[in-house]
Amino acid sequence: MMKINEIFYSIQGEGISAGKPRLFIRLSGCNLRCNFCDTKYHIKGREINKTDQKLLEKYDEWCITGGEPLLQQQAIMDLIDRYSPYKVEIETNGTIIPEPRIFSHINQWNISPKEKRFQPKQCNPEPVFLTDSMLSEKNTIVKFVYSDLASRKFIKETIKKYNVPDKCVWIMPEGQTKKEQEQKAKQVWSWCLLMGYNFSPRLQVNLFNKKKGI
Repeated sequence: MMKINEIFYSIQGEGISAGKPRLFIRLSGCNLRCNFCDTKYHIKGREINKTDQKLLEKYDEWCITGGEPLLQQQAIMDLIDRYSPYKVEIETNGTIIPEPRIFSHINQWNISPKEKRFQPKQCNPEPVFLTDSMLSEKNTIVKFVYSDLASRKFIKETIKKYNVPDKCVWIMPEGQTKKEQEQKAKQVWSWCLLMGYNFSPRLQVNLFNKKKGI
């Protein structure tokens, strides 16, 4: 059975789909433990209820996120087979290789590699999903969290190691509150202009701070 944390209808706040309405399906569980995670509540999992079912039936453009959703690949495929959404985008940290069958179910891949320095020793954040074949697809972006100046080294090294095209790169400022976002956004904006990367806002934080279900 799929373990979810929450399902809600809102506006995508990040990456290439920012500003577009989506049904958000937040799955429970993650294989990483980022110390800056703003959705640590994802660990509380439950089964899909009748209210969730009505939302899944009503809205056909989904964003599946977490946690790390690729821990529940079979459940994701079963859910898509059952409700037949028009469009599905998925947010993943890139540490898990998807099963071949899932590719035909997903319209947009948002891969967000994480820095090792923000993980406990037992977690391996290596983004093994950043393959040449994956990056050649038009429906893939690589979304980095910019925490401080040291993040630049990680981002540049990851881009070089995995041959990530600049057009696929999106950088977003780290921060759990509007104030934290504002403190970093100008720096990230300027660096994106310098490097030729895409700037990603975090509209849900800028507008609603830590409010859930947004």
